Amino acid sequence: GVLGVAASGAQAADVWLDWLGFEPKIDMAWAMAGYAGPDALTASDYLFFKHSVKSKMETIYGGYSVTFVDTVSAPSTTHEKIHFGSSTSSTTAFGAPSGIYWRNKRKDDHAHLFLKNFSPVILPGSYTRMENLERLSTAIAGTASHELGHNMGLQHFDAYGLTSIKAPGYGGITGQQNGSIMATGPTGLTSAMRGDARFFNQLEMLK
Repeated sequence: GVLGVAASGAQAADVWLDWLGFEPKIDMAWAMAGYAGPDALTASDYLFFKHSVKSKMETIYGGYSVTFVDTVSAPSTTHEKIHFGSSTSSTTAFGAPSGIYWRNKRKDDHAHLFLKNFSPVILPGSYTRMENLERLSTAIAGTASHELGHNMGLQHFDAYGLTSIKAPGYGGITGQQNGSIMATGPTGLTSAMRGDARFFNQLEMLK
C-alpha cells in the first residue's frame, strides 16, 4: 500500500508518466462527447492535460515519497510506468494495472489508461469547454492514481475504509466511498463522478 512509500519509511517510488500516443486516444473521447471543429482539442490543451494530471497526482500522493517524471533517459527497471496511450478492445474499461503488489514490492510495474473510453466524463450540456477540460484531467489523474494504487497493493474494497463506515453490519454507507481513490464501478462510482476529485481515505493511506 501507499504506506510502503511513506515519507517516513525506507521505500520510495519513481513514477514515469508515459504520454506517448495519448493525443489520438483523448481526441476520440473528446469527439465522441460532441466537441468538434473549433472546439476540438489543441496543442495547448494537450500541454494542459500533461501539466494538470501530473499536478493532481502529486497532490493525491502528497506526503509520500513518490516522484512523478515525464521522461526517462532509458528504459528503466526502477520506475513504475503509467501509459496514457494504451489501447483496449473494451468500451467500458478506464484503466488496468499490471498487478497488485503489497507495499510496492515491484518497482517496475506498468499501468495502462484507456483514454478513448473517458467520453462519458465530458458533459458539454452541463459544463463549459474549460470546465470539461478540467473535469477530464481530474478523471485521468484519479484513474491513474487508482491503477498506481493497485500496483502498490491496494484493492477496490479499500474504498470503504472510512471511519463513517463501521461494523457490525457496515451501516452508514451513503456513497461516501466513491470519494476514495480505489472506488470503481462496482462500489457505485459513475462515469460522471470521475470528473470530481478523489483522495485516499484513512485505510488506503495506512494499508
